Amino acid sequence: MAARPANPRGTQTLAAADPVGTLSAAPLNIEVGAADLTVVGDTTLGADLYRASITYSGPKPEVMLDRPTGELRISQQGDFGFFGFFGSRNLAIDLHINPSVTWSFTLNSGATNATYKLSDVKVTSFESNSGAARLDITLRPPKGLVNISANGGAPTVHVHRPTGTAVSVRDHGAAANPPTDGRPSAARHHAEVNAGRLARAR
Repeated sequence: MAARPANPRGTQTLAAADPVGTLSAAPLNIEVGAADLTVVGDTTLGADLYRASITYSGPKPEVMLDRPTGELRISQQGDFGFFGFFGSRNLAIDLHINPSVTWSFTLNSGATNATYKLSDVKVTSFESNSGAARLDITLRPPKGLVNISANGGAPTVHVHRPTGTAVSVRDHGAAANPPTDGRPSAARHHAEVNAGRLARAR
């Protein structure tokens, strides 16, 4: 589904959905300015790959599924392009995704509060390139190595993992004192934070 950017006044809503079809994997790519974002693995979606509910002001967001690659892209372009200064504009994205598909996640944004509830989702990777972002990520037990990378001005990252799941941490933020349990394992979450703070990995 594609929506042409516009510049309406006031607050608007946008709903979007597409079927899973034959997809077995889907990259999710979100490119926005400042936003409130919630992504939830939802076992009740049936034949839908995702269902998105977006409240916004300013340009109309685009929700596009590239069926050949499986990439789901959500974006909003402002007067200064992606990551620009959106002033008093508001953007809230509530996205439910189908756990029957394997997902990878990329977030390119400005100052964003983002919650990813992925306890039912098979995740291959997670990357955030953001400004002053606050990320709260809940994960299921991994299969193999799952890389979690947060880059930007001052990201704060909370990672919630199942009990008994191994984790390794590399934190390049001077203010951080990240916890790790030191349990080596080929199946683990690896969290790397650049120029920010890993508040919790538990």
